[in-house]
Amino acid sequence: MRRLIIAPIASRDLKAIHDYIAKDNPDAAIRLLDRFDMRLSMLREHPGIGKKREELQPGVRCVVEGNYLIVYRLADDDTVEVARVVHTKRNIRKLLGRR
Repeated sequence: MRRLIIAPIASRDLKAIHDYIAKDNPDAAIRLLDRFDMRLSMLREHPGIGKKREELQPGVRCVVEGNYLIVYRLADDDTVEVARVVHTKRNIRKLLGRR
């Protein structure tokens, strides 16, 4: 099975998403993190499932989980690197440094 690396900024994204939702509904926040965990496990096994998004950055792929976009790349044949986890309404180009 491939290694999964979550970039520090993606870890902060996940914490911020959890904290925001947990203010109103702690159980929903935990359920969403569980769904992210399941999706990330799926990426480890099937990294090609995400849509290629070369216009964002070379080699970037994205998968949707609920209202969130998981942005990742294949660092090599054995490693999936999660770059960001963001709400679909955010400006992903700006977050990744593209305008």
